[in-house]
Amino acid sequence: MYCIVQARCGSKRLKKKIFKKIKNISIIERVINRLKKSKKISKIIIATSVSRSDDELENFCKTKKILFYRGSLNNVASRFLEISNNYNLKNIIRISCDSPFINPKILDEGVSFFKKSKFDVITNVFPRTYPKGLSYEIFKTSILKKNIEYFSRRDKEHVTTFFYKNSKKFKIYNFYSKKNFKNINLCVDTYEDLEFLRKNYNKVSKINFYEKN
Repeated sequence: MYCIVQARCGSKRLKKKIFKKIKNISIIERVINRLKKSKKISKIIIATSVSRSDDELENFCKTKKILFYRGSLNNVASRFLEISNNYNLKNIIRISCDSPFINPKILDEGVSFFKKSKFDVITNVFPRTYPKGLSYEIFKTSILKKNIEYFSRRDKEHVTTFFYKNSKKFKIYNFYSKKNFKNINLCVDTYEDLEFLRKNYNKVSKINFYEKN
C-alpha cells in the first residue's frame, strides 16, 4: 500500500521544521526511515506544495531518491486526490511529516486490519488514545473522490476532518491504545516541541507505545 506523507517548509509556527535535527538526523529523514521499516508499505510519496518555499524539499527528495508530488499549497486534499489518480490508488495511508516517532508496528497493525475489513477509514485518532505524533489514517480513495467537492477550507487543509464530522455516513474504525497516551505530544509544531524532543529523545524512545490489541 502507498503511504502519502504530507510535508511543507513554510510552517507558520516553525519554518522548515521538517529539516530541524534531533540527534543529528532531520525530522523528515526520521519519518522516512521509520516508514521504511513497515512491512506493509510498498511506496512512500512526499506530498508537498508548488510554493517556492518547497523547492528545497523537492531537491531533498531528488537527492534521496524519494518519490514526491507538488500540488496546491492550501488544498492538501487535492494533492492526495491527484496522487491517487496518478498512481491509480484504491487506498491511501496518510502520515504527517512532523512525526519523528511514527511507529511502523502500530501502522502495520492498522493496514492489516484495513485489508481484511470493509471499513472506509481506519485510524487511531477518533478518538485519540495514542500520543500526538503517532497518528495515521488509512482510507479508500473513493470516499475522497466522491466528497472532496463538499470539503470546507479547513477540510481541504486537513484532508480527513470531513469524514469525522460526518462519521455516520462512513464506516470508521478506531484503534485504541491499552494505555491512554493522548496527553503526550511527540510531534513537532513549535520550537518548544522540538526542544522537548531533543532533550527527552532517549527517554521517549524507551517507552513502548505499541501493545498489540
